[in-house]
Amino acid sequence: MADRSLTRLAWSLCGVALALISLTLLLIILGWSTPLPGGWTPWRDQAVSLVGLIGAPVLGGLIASRRPHNPYGWLWLGFGCGLPLENLAKAYSAYALVEPGSLVAPRTISHLLELGGPVAFAIAPFLLLLFPTGRLPSRRWRLLAWVAATSGTVVFSLNLLFDRPDQGEGAVSIVTVSAASMIFAAFVLSALSLVARYRRASGIERQQLKWFALAAVLAASNFVGLSLGLDRLFGGALWNVLEAATNTGLYLA
Repeated sequence: MADRSLTRLAWSLCGVALALISLTLLLIILGWSTPLPGGWTPWRDQAVSLVGLIGAPVLGGLIASRRPHNPYGWLWLGFGCGLPLENLAKAYSAYALVEPGSLVAPRTISHLLELGGPVAFAIAPFLLLLFPTGRLPSRRWRLLAWVAATSGTVVFSLNLLFDRPDQGEGAVSIVTVSAASMIFAAFVLSALSLVARYRRASGIERQQLKWFALAAVLAASNFVGLSLGLDRLFGGALWNVLEAATNTGLYLA
């Protein structure tokens, strides 16, 4: 595909992601006056979460349009489309709850939209592992890349076939939780790969890595805290603000 076509594709995907965020915000505004029952993420927290998503597709569009043959920008576009889909699923389900009959097939559509979450989840380790060249730091990291890719495929497939596979019982739940844990571990190790890459880098690459490594470690800490359930300890609102801040810091770095 020609560079010009790839550039158009990059900005088209960015536009799709921003449109998804706008649609999610619209549903939040429409349902704002009706409080959600306990157990549901409040409208305010859903709105805060959107702040941390805007930078991802924009960053992906900037990189992919200028370096269309480098996979790194396309990874950010995939990540930047996946998370808005997942957030739209939450807003879609919530609005269908407070306004029964207002939306078409809320359960089915929400399930399909939620698949964006596993996609973004699977991509996350590679955002750190391939920075800034679009290639692995060395051959030694191939095993980690294969583990992350395989685990991501498993998580996506199980979420496609089952509703909430991590919350059930039996082999499906065990496999889902195990694969998700492998992705968490890969994300943390990918953040550490930036430190290893920094030690061997020089010039411009070293400067790029300096700030990105710091932001990546903070993002990885937030990722680990989420897996440990610290969001319930600190409260959903505060954790959403923290998550949005760490995500924005990563985009800026």
